[in-house]
Amino acid sequence: MKINFKNFSKRKLISSGEKEVSFLQLFGCFLILMGIVSIIISGIIKLPSGISISFLITMLGFAFVFPSLLEGNEGLSTMRIVVFMMTNVICMLLLKIGWAESITSLKQIGLNQWWMGVIAFVFGAKATQSYFESKMAVAQVVRDKLDNSREINVYSKDIVEKAIEVINSRKDDRILGIGYLPKEEYGTIKYYVHLNVTNDATKTEYANTFQINIAGKNISPPFIIEVTESPTTHSNSLPGAGIHNITGVNGNGTFGCVVLNNQNKKCILSCQHVLKDDTNYDTGVGKRSEIILTDGSSDTFANHISGKRSNLVDGGLAILNDQNINNNNLGITKGERDTTDYDVVTNKKISLKGFDPDNKRTINMNGVIINNGFEVAIDYKDGKNSFKIQNTIVLSQATDNFKTISKGGYSGAIVLDNDGYVIGMVIGGDEKFTYAVPINTLKKELTFKFKS
Repeated sequence: MKINFKNFSKRKLISSGEKEVSFLQLFGCFLILMGIVSIIISGIIKLPSGISISFLITMLGFAFVFPSLLEGNEGLSTMRIVVFMMTNVICMLLLKIGWAESITSLKQIGLNQWWMGVIAFVFGAKATQSYFESKMAVAQVVRDKLDNSREINVYSKDIVEKAIEVINSRKDDRILGIGYLPKEEYGTIKYYVHLNVTNDATKTEYANTFQINIAGKNISPPFIIEVTESPTTHSNSLPGAGIHNITGVNGNGTFGCVVLNNQNKKCILSCQHVLKDDTNYDTGVGKRSEIILTDGSSDTFANHISGKRSNLVDGGLAILNDQNINNNNLGITKGERDTTDYDVVTNKKISLKGFDPDNKRTINMNGVIINNGFEVAIDYKDGKNSFKIQNTIVLSQATDNFKTISKGGYSGAIVLDNDGYVIGMVIGGDEKFTYAVPINTLKKELTFKFKS
């Protein structure tokens, strides 16, 4: 405690925990000084009553200077005040008896057995109070330790999903893709917010200033942010890319694989934006349904029969004229499956497979799974705003240096893992990542199956 006499008028009347003393504490210092001087004078002139009263004044001064003497667990304690005063009274009486030669017993000053009973009751009550206060204090310490041990884990999936929810509510056009990204670090799975953004300023803004409120605390979630160009569909007009609608409006794509529709007819599985005859991708089939090979080596070999673009898929089916075409050279050995967070954590190896029946060749690019459950905004040729597709699989050549594994003409290419399972179909990409729709989502939305 320090006594600083500057700004004296600004002091508070009662102490509130600040470093400088209050007016009452200064008053207490005065009482202590006055009481000590009075005790010395009363001792010199042999005045027992003066000594006892001076002692009381001194103790009152200590109460003002150190108010915590009278506080319990919940602030100022009535029982502590009563016991403090009772103790002072007893000390005053003992001092008076000790200094007064004419008083030899407590009875001479009126302290009989009844008063002894009152004193015993007060001290017994105080002992009981102290016991329960100590128990409560221990319980509070335990609660404080538990609260401290419950520090918010910013790497938890719940925190990251909450952050994604808040970011999505902003409808920020600078964000091209968003999802949670699990990573294994020292044997523990940590979750990050994975963002693809348009520029470095947006990256800096989210990395340094974005916070969410969790249990009354402002939390900065962990981010992995990449600056990329706007993802586009991977159809083009270059020769040898695979297939396209006879109108050529949407460029070339890839003959993904052979599937069976609900009538058990063999069909091409590819992207809706590859098979469609116009840029109205949200509708099923246009006026021209003929699908031809890009190199022009044959006439129409399939006809577009169904398809859709939604927030979940970009896919369509075209029934094959030659029902003998199969998937033998694609390397599908285990059927199809969903991707999981474990695939992301372990960066499961994959390859892109697209079959060209004329040249009988396979488009093959290797890479790894970077993320799944990722929402991405893709630019289509319809000239409208970027279209958002949810729950895509994110692919790249490596984990340390992101580089796409697809290019123009790969839309519709089938993605296989290194165990031979079909996991998705390419719908587009940018310079760092390739995006694929999960195969089981396509099966559900387009109603098809693989031949057993």
